[in-house]
Amino acid sequence: MKKLTNKQQMILTLIINFYKVNNVFPTINDLLNITKYKSYNSIYKYIDLLKKKNYIEYDNKRKQIIFVNKVIKNNSNVLIPFIKKNNYLNIIDSPNLLAIKVSDNNLSNYGIYKNDFLLISKNKSKLNNKFVGIKENNTYKIYKYIKKNDFHYLINDKEELIIKDLNCICFKVLSLI
Repeated sequence: MKKLTNKQQMILTLIINFYKVNNVFPTINDLLNITKYKSYNSIYKYIDLLKKKNYIEYDNKRKQIIFVNKVIKNNSNVLIPFIKKNNYLNIIDSPNLLAIKVSDNNLSNYGIYKNDFLLISKNKSKLNNKFVGIKENNTYKIYKYIKKNDFHYLINDKEELIIKDLNCICFKVLSLI
């Protein structure tokens, strides 16, 4: 990554600190209020430079920062992952965590939409009422897992499956990023 100027580093630090406190990335208005800049263009200039230098990912459609290309730690827990690879992100210092990009709207009833990122874990303990992934035809599909009356149900907006055992489940979803 390219080196940052002092002002660029300041904006990046503000973004990271805002995330640590609020668990969401700041909007342009938030950054305007924090920095006391008068112009949206000033903030957009820094956002654009940080994006070009690969320090952040900014979604122009949503007008928001999606993630920061840096590990943020809070009480030794990784909050955000960060090495981009096509449709997933490797989590630095954590071989059991990944972030994957959602490729369809099959979970829109649950507030998870196409192009969102999900933080996932290979640990499959405590699955009930969690979102899980299964591999099907070389692609991963995400379902809500429910165990009821000794049956295992996988549900999304379009289909419901009953499975005999949990061996087909590859991961569980920890959170929406």
